[in-house]
Amino acid sequence: MHVAANAWMITRVILESSGEIDTFCEGAAKAGERTKIYFRTEDDLAPPFKLRIRSPGGVVIVERVLRELPLGPLYGIPSVEFLTPDTGEYKIEIRQIQGATQDQDSYRPPPQSNWLAPESVPSKSVPPPNAAPSGAALLFVS
Repeated sequence: MHVAANAWMITRVILESSGEIDTFCEGAAKAGERTKIYFRTEDDLAPPFKLRIRSPGGVVIVERVLRELPLGPLYGIPSVEFLTPDTGEYKIEIRQIQGATQDQDSYRPPPQSNWLAPESVPSKSVPPPNAAPSGAALLFVS
């Protein structure tokens, strides 16, 4: 039983995953090899998604827009595959891309007179209460 627990800890490569979109890795991630990642969420999110992966040195090595959320080999949507040249922690960010913001205050043109009533003064736009679902993860490559 103790050996099985240690084997599980060795193959675990996602150190931390946060947000509405969870990140998973297929198998162990090794330096100099191709790594496959996929994502899961409890909500049914509409595409597109923006994916950004940073190397341990902070350089963006993958940045692309995905038309579908890769759900892994069991669901038929292929995983995202990329090369991990160095060992260390890779930062993975995924975010749903949404169109124009909604529920913003609108601008009403001022009346013809020089005096502006307080309700006709343009207000600042307010971000929507439902921000785009996103996720972040750390991938450890040995």
